[in-house]
Amino acid sequence: MPPRRKASAGLKAKKSAEDGLKGQENPEEAAADEETKVPQKRGRGRAAKEKVGKDQIADNKGDTQDEKKQAEPEKVTKKRGKKETDTAESDKPKKKAKDEQETNKKEKVVQEKVAIEKSDIKHAELPSKRYKIVSWNVTTIRSLMKKNPELLKKLMEQEQPDLICFQETKLKQEEHDEYEEMLKSQFPGDQGYEAHFSSSLSNKSYAGTLVLVRSSKDKATAQKQTKMDSFFKGKDSKSAKKDEETACPPLKVTFGLSTLSKDDGEIAAEVIQEGRTITVEFESFFVVATYVPNSGEKLQRLEFRTKLWDRKVVEYLKKLEASGKPVIWCGDLNVAHLDNDIWNVGAKHLVKSAGTTPEERDSFSKILEEGYVDCFRHLHGEDAKGWFSYWSVRAGNRPWNRGLRLDYFVASKSLCSQDSLPRVVDADIHDEFVAIDHAAISLTLAV
Repeated sequence: MPPRRKASAGLKAKKSAEDGLKGQENPEEAAADEETKVPQKRGRGRAAKEKVGKDQIADNKGDTQDEKKQAEPEKVTKKRGKKETDTAESDKPKKKAKDEQETNKKEKVVQEKVAIEKSDIKHAELPSKRYKIVSWNVTTIRSLMKKNPELLKKLMEQEQPDLICFQETKLKQEEHDEYEEMLKSQFPGDQGYEAHFSSSLSNKSYAGTLVLVRSSKDKATAQKQTKMDSFFKGKDSKSAKKDEETACPPLKVTFGLSTLSKDDGEIAAEVIQEGRTITVEFESFFVVATYVPNSGEKLQRLEFRTKLWDRKVVEYLKKLEASGKPVIWCGDLNVAHLDNDIWNVGAKHLVKSAGTTPEERDSFSKILEEGYVDCFRHLHGEDAKGWFSYWSVRAGNRPWNRGLRLDYFVASKSLCSQDSLPRVVDADIHDEFVAIDHAAISLTLAV
C-alpha cells in the first residue's frame, strides 16, 4: 500500500510539471484554464474576492486594452464548454467598462441634439406663419394603433404637424375604413385632418404609405381616398386656431410616380403596385412622400434602385418643378448618405448591405447634384455626429445609438434660400418617437 501512495504522488508531480510547460507554450490558454478553475476548486470566497479586484480595476482604469484581455479568456471558456456562470463572471468587468463608454457616447449625442434644436432661433423673428411636416416609418401601422396608440397621440400633440407622412403602413385596401374608424375612436375631435391611403395592390400587407393632411373645413379640395377626424381629445386655443385656418390648405393629392411605368421592366411593374408614393400639392410647393424600395438582403433590387428608380424620381421632381413650384421629397429613402450617417462606417459588410452600398450612396449624391438639398445637413452641417433615424432591432442597437440615418427631407434649393418664402427653417430627428425601428423626423417651413 505505501508504495502505491508514493507512485501516485510522483504522477501528480509529473502532471504538474507538464502543466507548467503547457502554460509556457500557450500562456493565454493556461490563463483561461486557471480562470475557469477558480470558482470550482478555490471556493466562493476566493472567487468573489478576485471578482471584486477585477471590478475595481475596470472602475479605476476603464482601459480598452484591459477589456480585450478580459474578453480573451471568455472566448476560451466558451470553446471548452464551461458553465455559463464562468462566462458571466468574466463578462461583468468588461460589460461595466463598455457600458460606461456607451453611456458617454449617448450623452454626447444628447448634447449635440440640444445644440441642433437651436437652429430655428435665427428665424424666430421672421414675420411669417409656420408649416410643419412629420415623416415616420412605422413598420406597420396596425401594430402602432393596436399596441401603442398613445405614442402617435403624443407625437401629434407635441409637434402639432400640418402634414404627417407614414411609410410602411402594410395595410390592405379593405382595411382603410377600419383604420379610419380606429383612429377616430382613439383620437376624438375635429381638427380638419384628411387621410389618404396608398396600399400595395399586388403583395397585400406590404409597403404602403399614408398621409394625414390638415385642411380648412370649408376649403378642402384634396382628392381623397378617406377622410378622418382629429387626433386630439380636447382643443386649446392654439389648436382651435389651427382648426379654423391652416397656413397651407392642400389643393390636390395624387398617387404613384408618374414617370415610372410598367414598360420599365418587371421590377418596375412590381414597385408601381406597392403603394410607395403620395404627392400633396399646395399653393406654393409640393410634398412628395415616398417609401423608397429597399435593395434587398441579397441586393436583388440594387440595379433597379440605382439605375432606374433614382433617375425616375429626379424626372418626377423636375416635372413638378416645371409648374413653377419647389418640391419637398420626404420619407424613408433607404440610404445612409454620408459617413456620419453610419455608426460603424468602415465595417467591411457595409459595401454589401442594402442602404450602405457605394452604389446607393453615390446615386443619392447625384440626386442632390440635380439641384436639391438634404435639409438636415443644410441646417446642421455634415459634421453633426450621432444623429440617426434607424436602429436594428435584431442587433439591439438602439440603447447604444448604433444606427443609420435613412429618413430625409430633401428640398429644392430655392426653399433653402434666405431671400424668399416658403423657406426651410428647421429639421429635426425625434428619437423619442420610435414605433419599431425608425424615428419620426420633422421639417418646419416659414410660409
